[in-house]
Amino acid sequence: HGSPAVPALYAARSGYEIVAEIGVEALRAKSVHQTTLMLESALERGYTSKSPLDPDRRGGTITVQVEHAPAVVAALAARDILIDCRPDVGLRISPHFYTTDEELMGCLDAVDEILATGAWEPYAKGAAAY
Repeated sequence: HGSPAVPALYAARSGYEIVAEIGVEALRAKSVHQTTLMLESALERGYTSKSPLDPDRRGGTITVQVEHAPAVVAALAARDILIDCRPDVGLRISPHFYTTDEELMGCLDAVDEILATGAWEPYAKGAAAY
């Protein structure tokens, strides 16, 4: 079975320590707050989502359906906004405990601008189509 990946275990240790310090309940509460904020804001902006509205049925990720999702992801990456997309669900946004509400709203603002101005178009050729 090979040797254990000792360096990886040491690298992961600080993450476990942060989770233990903050507490799982506090991390979940922030996750629910931020995914709810993102989902409600996306819906208010006219986007649709396949993410459950009930936070008890939702994990730490939401989806936002947009046209040209792979190209939008590439345009966002060029702005150092890192998200991904999935076929048939669109943009996949996963806030982390260190992500601010302002950064989340900035992500949606950037999506709005990219779609409104066609800034996704230069990335359409290289983006995976589905």
